[in-house]
Amino acid sequence: MGGRTGAARETIGGPRPAPAPVGQQAQEDGERPREQDETGDDDEREAAAHALGKLGIIEPQMIRGILPKLVEVLEFSKEASCGGVLFALGAIGLHYPNEVADLVPRLISYLDSGHPNAVKNAIAALGNIGSSTPDAVRDAIPMIRKHLESPDLDVKMNAKVALGRLGDPAGM
Repeated sequence: MGGRTGAARETIGGPRPAPAPVGQQAQEDGERPREQDETGDDDEREAAAHALGKLGIIEPQMIRGILPKLVEVLEFSKEASCGGVLFALGAIGLHYPNEVADLVPRLISYLDSGHPNAVKNAIAALGNIGSSTPDAVRDAIPMIRKHLESPDLDVKMNAKVALGRLGDPAGM
């Protein structure tokens, strides 16, 4: 009976062809190959950045190697899809604020981006960094306060929490 099963598999399924090289199937289907997409896959970048941020917390000795990669991804991400990197920087900033303090001006620049995902994660990152080094983010407090009036609930909530971490009365 064992021989029949193997024969049936060959007859029904036949030999499987080797997988097409990346991009070839898309060309055959009339789509643009993924490898030629100059913007890259922002969802994958965001997920990778989240993972790098978590890795930086779990394995602190890796932070110095992770930070340059996060900054690099941040440079090539659209504002609307950089939330993962900002999240990762905030996660690292909560535990190792001195490692990301130099990035505070860049984080502040996202507060007016108009993209809720970027704004909420930049606010959270600033709150995390400022929880142990408040002077590093002092200039951001007025901008964070403005987001208490945001129509986006996540942005508003992150602003309240960040201001609380910074000791600002608006966050109490």
